[in-house]
Amino acid sequence: MKEKEGELLRHKIWGTGRTIEETAELLNLSRGTLYNYFEMEYLPQAFKIILQYKLGIEIEQNVQNIDIKDLPSSINPSVLLIEARKKKKLSPAQVAEKLQITLPSYQKMEKGYFSLDKSQIKQIDKLLGTNLYKILHLEDTTMASHFRSSSLENYMEVPYLSAYDQINYAKQYAIHKNQLDKEIDTLLIPKEFETGFYMVIELGSECMEDGTQKAICSGDKILMKEITLEQWKEKRLNYEGHIFVLFTNSNGIICSQIVKHIAAQQTFTCHFWNKLYTDCSIAIKDIYRLFYVTKIIERKIRL
Repeated sequence: MKEKEGELLRHKIWGTGRTIEETAELLNLSRGTLYNYFEMEYLPQAFKIILQYKLGIEIEQNVQNIDIKDLPSSINPSVLLIEARKKKKLSPAQVAEKLQITLPSYQKMEKGYFSLDKSQIKQIDKLLGTNLYKILHLEDTTMASHFRSSSLENYMEVPYLSAYDQINYAKQYAIHKNQLDKEIDTLLIPKEFETGFYMVIELGSECMEDGTQKAICSGDKILMKEITLEQWKEKRLNYEGHIFVLFTNSNGIICSQIVKHIAAQQTFTCHFWNKLYTDCSIAIKDIYRLFYVTKIIERKIRL
């Protein structure tokens, strides 16, 4: 018999060395509410997201082989989704196609990340015979309240490009353009205040490592916001005070400072913090996308 998720949470908190009082304060909860979570067989998925981002604690989903009709309405809705899909003998790809969403977006729901709007949730219920809309939007349950309040409205799903996947990205982008962003992997991250198109990439080089605290190192994951073509292709780029990520046809994906924009020659001069890398000029016509870095969202552990 598997351990209750609440009990697993208690053990993981002990492993951090924090007291119950310290943990409750970090989560903006009372001690009593946190103790209530310890008694739960299934933790609300929205609460798991908060645990992961605020405390770095990850609780794996505890799925039991039970019939859908026997599941209580307060159970994790991703369990309902998985069991209903299997009962219909459909693959995740087939369900995604029927819902007219990307496969990564559907797979996020099976992990508990329900970022679809109400009409789309109703569409899932119609297709699979579930009651997700009732659980997520109507019932006054612990899970529903978490999904409605601190849940996914404070998060956004963004495309994620690993260092490995960057190798063939330019070739694929030439064919599929921005549609490619809907086919690659995604991450769920806290929502940014400014609107715009965001992406996360894993840095694949040491060009911005200088041994200081500000260094952006190989393996770090950085959140970046795209700069529209009109803002840099035909006019002077406001490059002061920013770190940029340039998607180039000839040199792959480059993270650097831009220290000079020579409009007459249509070039950017890129400066790297690592002294082993020399500054270089990149022709603007060689760049097909341009982003500026907003923050490092995950640092690779280094010994």
